[in-house]
Amino acid sequence: MQQEDIPGPMDQHAPADAASVGIVVEKRRIGHPWQEWQWRATQALAGAPQIARWITISQTGDCIQYHAATVRVELHRKETESYLYNLASPQPSLFVVMREPDHDDEDGDDERPHVHLVTASVFEAQDYLDSGEEMVDAVPLPDVLARWLQAFVDAHHVEEKFIKRKRDKLKPDDRNFGKRPVSGRAGRTGAPPREDG
Repeated sequence: MQQEDIPGPMDQHAPADAASVGIVVEKRRIGHPWQEWQWRATQALAGAPQIARWITISQTGDCIQYHAATVRVELHRKETESYLYNLASPQPSLFVVMREPDHDDEDGDDERPHVHLVTASVFEAQDYLDSGEEMVDAVPLPDVLARWLQAFVDAHHVEEKFIKRKRDKLKPDDRNFGKRPVSGRAGRTGAPPREDG
């Protein structure tokens, strides 16, 4: 794939299998007795610039949207099967893995989650979801990143051949097939049978 096809702006040292993606995180009031606010990732911004801190994008009523982070999405050849599964789904996605912070953010606001990872791998996202320790949100995959992901799959995916396992043929002579079991001749412990009298 040519350099101009890769979503930018990119770090000049970044490989062709990595792209910068901005993550939009939404803070919404939910009115729950034990949880006033809900945090979730809602959007991916292809080629977003690096930021030093959260930037407010919009604020309406009980909802605030932030540009929370710009991260590098990396593609790996061993994950091409998962990328194919993603691209074939009704809504191809990026998966945003977030972690709860250990303390209040620097603005003194409610605790903001930390964007830990963004991946295009369905299987990797499922592993994080199964752990139960992180929040995992699926956000729509931008068209430019979908084309980039498809090009990577086309270049690197190798379909694994299905190999049918051959059954071993039973050889009666090798396995004492049809012969009387040893336990029937010598008892359960292998000792000679007792003789009465």
